[in-house]
Order: sequence, then C-alpha cells, then structure tokens
Amino acid sequence: MKENNSYDIFTNIWQEYANLFSIISPVIPSLGMIQTYRKRADEIGKELSLIYNSIIKFNENLPKYNEIISTTWFDATRKAMLKCEEENITDKDDIKKVWIDTLEDEFAELYNSDEFGILTSKLLNSENEINKHLTKLAEIYSKALNMPTRSEVDDIYMEITKLKREVKKISDKLKMLEKSELKNKPNIKEV
Repeated sequence: MKENNSYDIFTNIWQEYANLFSIISPVIPSLGMIQTYRKRADEIGKELSLIYNSIIKFNENLPKYNEIISTTWFDATRKAMLKCEEENITDKDDIKKVWIDTLEDEFAELYNSDEFGILTSKLLNSENEINKHLTKLAEIYSKALNMPTRSEVDDIYMEITKLKREVKKISDKLKMLEKSELKNKPNIKEV
C-alpha cells in the first residue's frame, strides 16, 4: 500500500511538472534549445514514471518468488532429513546423495507448476519493461549529446548486412559468368 502511495506521489509530481509547462507554453513561447529541452524533459519524465511503475510491479512479485524458492528448499531439506532418519543413513556421501535427489525432485516439481510459471513470467515481463524504458532513456540522452542512438546503429547494421548480401550475390554471378566464359572460350590446342 505504501509503494502505491509513493508511486501516486511520484506520478503526481511529474504530472504537475507537465501541466506547469503546458500552461506556461502558450504564454511564453519557447524557441531553439529551450523548446528542445522542454520536450526532452517531458519525454524523460514520462519514461521515469513508466520505469518506476515497472519496478513496483517487479518488486510486488519478487518476494513471492523468493518465498516459493526458499519454501521449496526448506521442504526438500526437511524431507531429506526425514528420509535419512527413517532409513538410518549415516554416511556423509549417502546423506548428500539423498539430499541432492530430494532437492532435484522438489525443484523439478516447482519448476513444472503453473504458479511458478506465472510468477516467473510476471517477473520477466516487468524486467523487460524496465529495460525497454531504460533503452528509451538512453535514446533520448544519445540524441541530446549528438551521439548515434541504438536504433540508428541498428538501422545502419541492417543496411550493411543487406549490402553484404547484395555484394555476395553479385560476386557469385560474376564467378558464374567467368566460369561460363572459360568454358565457351575455344581451346588453343583444338584449333
């Protein structure tokens, strides 16, 4: 509950910030760098609030994940100890083998459960959302620093790959033409 409250406060601050600029904008026209700065600040604020939201989602699911992992660990250890007591196993290597087998069985059961799959999916989705917004922030800052952005570099890489394929096709055609020319060229000994 406290996290949602802090999230609301955080989003309200950014919303007030955005509203302030939208109210001031018609009155005070911005030109050049000021306009660029204001747009960039709005984009950064939006991405930061989205990152914050994703972190909250991640942190809501992380304790549940840790709980089921540790519960499974302790249950498996308890079962291994009981099995060793019941079967009167005292050899260190045999105890270790029973413990490892029990852990493998318990964690295999956990990993195949729907609960674990759903929880892991939620964690990964939240993490991917965080990374997506961090990438967007990096793009904003790269543009501000007149550096090539990740998307621009990706576009260049795709274009280079496309050109390499074209060069390969042309090279292959040229080799085929040269081979066919050599075959069609009359042999000097025959003449």
